[in-house]
Formats: sequence, structure tokens, C-alpha cells
Amino acid sequence: METETESYENFPENRGLLFVNLRLLDEKGRLVYGAENEVHVELEGDGRLLAFGSAHSEHRKGYAYGSALPEGGELLAIVKKGKGALELRFTGEGLKETEVQL
Repeated sequence: METETESYENFPENRGLLFVNLRLLDEKGRLVYGAENEVHVELEGDGRLLAFGSAHSEHRKGYAYGSALPEGGELLAIVKKGKGALELRFTGEGLKETEVQL
């Protein structure tokens, strides 16, 4: 798995919001477009998960839960970060655990 974090601090209403894009990759670093692995996210530290998911048609639990199915090999976590350290941990069956320090 690979992550990329974006923030839009130039907009006051977005202060503290982080958008963490997660991509499921194969051993050669290629996007696995048809991946169906359920992915879980856990937060540790000063922050709160606002939403986690994708555009997958079977995503019926809502976006406030810490697990989701990818669509096109990708997922998005939206996090509200406090002033302290924050770590996100992504896991899933058959996937290498990925951690992000924010």
C-alpha cells in the first residue's frame, strides 16, 4: 500500500483537515485496479477519523467506520488532526501493513 497526504490549509474552513489517499499496489508497485481486499484504518494520537471509504458500490455501512472496500485500487481517509502527533495504520487481509505519521 502507498499513501499520499494532502492538506488545504489556505482555506480557513479546512484547517486541521488531512486527506490521506491510499493506493493498493502489487509487488512491482503497480496499482491493483480490481483489488477487493477490505481495508481497515486505526488512528493513534491527537486526531479523529471523519470519513474512510471509496466509491465502491458495496459501501453501505457509511463513511464513519474504519473499514472499507477499495474502488479502482484506491481509498481515501479524511482526518481532523489536533496539535499533537497522529499515526494512521492501514491493514487488510493479504496486504502489507502501512503506517503514516502526521
